Amino acid sequence: MPVLEYMLLALVGLAGAAGPGTPTRTFTADAATRRSGGTEVLLGQATGGTTGKPASTGRKRRRRHRKGLRHGRPRKNVYVIGEQLAKAHAAEQQRLKGNVGPSPMPVGKYDFWRGEQSLTNPVKNLLDSRLSDLCQNYRDSDVKTRAGIRAAIGLDEFYTLLTFSSRAAVFALRERSVNWIINGLTAIAMIESQRIDSRDALLA
Repeated sequence: MPVLEYMLLALVGLAGAAGPGTPTRTFTADAATRRSGGTEVLLGQATGGTTGKPASTGRKRRRRHRKGLRHGRPRKNVYVIGEQLAKAHAAEQQRLKGNVGPSPMPVGKYDFWRGEQSLTNPVKNLLDSRLSDLCQNYRDSDVKTRAGIRAAIGLDEFYTLLTFSSRAAVFALRERSVNWIINGLTAIAMIESQRIDSRDALLA
């Protein structure tokens, strides 16, 4: 069928050519004819059809925007790296604003480069002895004095106590000494959990 005839069909339709009582059919310019067996294939009609696309069912997909949901399921807990330690530093700054006394901790730290933080065959040193004396003093004190000792110890010094508690566990196994176990547990009891990353205390 020539192209001009398609254009005429699109403009005037087939209503004029149909007889009385004959159902009419209106084509758009998107109508196409496939000549295999004389069958006409319609890609679109004048009443709401779209070329090459199925008719809409009227249903719309709605995404869920509920708070805390993703794909209709609750979101898993979200953890922020460094959040626990940041809270510990904030608590430490708040402590320093108050009236805190001098720290009862002995001078010195466990040196990483000398292997003093390693638990592979640790060697007892002067700091171990002084911290053992501090733990003994803490156990002999009353509740109020213990609270003052904890409040006077700084954040960095808490981590020295954690290292001492780990070393004390090795010394206890090596010497089969209950006293080292008591000192290690006492060192942990001297730590305020809100001023360290609490997960570090669980690993001590």
